[in-house]
Amino acid sequence: MRQIPILVLALAGTAASADIAPDALWARWQSGNAAIAALEGTVRQTDAGLVVEGAVLRLGRGPEAPRLLADPLRLTAEDGTTRITPPDTWRIEGADAAFEVTAPELDLRVSGTAEAPLYRIEEPMLEATGRLTSGEAATGVTLSADDLLAEIDPAAGLVLTAADAALEVAPETGGESLSAAWEGLHVAFEGPPRAIFAPATEGVTYAMSLASEASRHVLDGPAGAAGRVRATIASGPARSSVASSEARIEALQSLSQVVVTATGAGLPLPEARVDIGALSLGVSTPAAPVTEAAPLSLDLAITGLSPAEEIWQLLDPGAALPRAPAELRLSVTGDLSWLAGTDPAIPAVERARLDALRLSALGATLTGQGGVQFQPPATPETPGRPLGALAFTLTGAHALLDRLAALQSIPRDQILGLRMGLGLFTRPGEGADELVSRIEFAPDGAIVINGTVIGRQP
Repeated sequence: MRQIPILVLALAGTAASADIAPDALWARWQSGNAAIAALEGTVRQTDAGLVVEGAVLRLGRGPEAPRLLADPLRLTAEDGTTRITPPDTWRIEGADAAFEVTAPELDLRVSGTAEAPLYRIEEPMLEATGRLTSGEAATGVTLSADDLLAEIDPAAGLVLTAADAALEVAPETGGESLSAAWEGLHVAFEGPPRAIFAPATEGVTYAMSLASEASRHVLDGPAGAAGRVRATIASGPARSSVASSEARIEALQSLSQVVVTATGAGLPLPEARVDIGALSLGVSTPAAPVTEAAPLSLDLAITGLSPAEEIWQLLDPGAALPRAPAELRLSVTGDLSWLAGTDPAIPAVERARLDALRLSALGATLTGQGGVQFQPPATPETPGRPLGALAFTLTGAHALLDRLAALQSIPRDQILGLRMGLGLFTRPGEGADELVSRIEFAPDGAIVINGTVIGRQP
């Protein structure tokens, strides 16, 4: 992601060329033409600046934008900037949300000009508690951040860092609850604030990213007959990003040193744990209907996936199965269009290609590639008929079935059924314990596997 020039200057400590005075900033807020608007407040002039009793500020544009309530709010001149000092505790309210924010050592300064202000926020320990409502349902939310630093340009974006941050979300009536914690958090957003909520058809350009040195997410399921199950995902360095440009969306996520655990009275182990060395996911897709076919792609990679020893002892106490970490690599590309005359527009895949597939687990490896072209569908409710072929190679399958049979934990008839299925849909390859399969979708609608017609498409 490219940097936000004005924020880079601010982070580097470069002073703005023009000073901003408290009365000029307040007048700008009162004009209603800025990203922050003063809705209410009684102003009193002091030697240091302004004191606003009962201040209500709209944060953003439009009637649904959240409001900040602070009583009093002080605006004082300090070193060519305006320092904004709310009380130790203040409120943010929106249409479906209300939060109380505690920031006793908040240092909020505004530099630049009244027409182009830059906001810099520092707070050693911030905490916000509140609730979100949706109809009759309400959810409690708690957010905290230590050593928070934020640089905000209302016209261009923001950069935010925190040494530690935490989030807790729990329905007030019980049920599933979620908590998350991050170390070394870095959040960046580039683009106009309205881009977050703008319809994709507007093609607003923005980019945002979230990175952390370590993170932990905990999901507590609802209590059932077998008790409550807790799932935890912890990771080392992680990064997520989303970018939108010209009605396209590019999303990337990468995690490393991932540990997934599950605990609960209904599980056969006190703790079920799976380690993942690295995980990455990338998606590129149109964000809105376009007049011509547009490319889309998906790339997924999982490496170093390995169950904990306790799981192996439960499933394979005699160590009959290979225990090398599993891997998955998948790459898919294609073209997406929208059916003419449909409202709302209905997407349809014109072309799909399996560029790469590799799955390795328990001593067996599956690879594949190929592609299909989809004919225009007869009706919007029916998919288009594919034309093309996919080829797969499977190695180590018979050896794996032999090992599973030796475990005697899978019934013999099921093992036999698996062998018969391999015989029906594969044929021997050139290598040892190698099976291959070619699936063709013929122009006349026939589905052909290894030269044998097994069915026809409607």
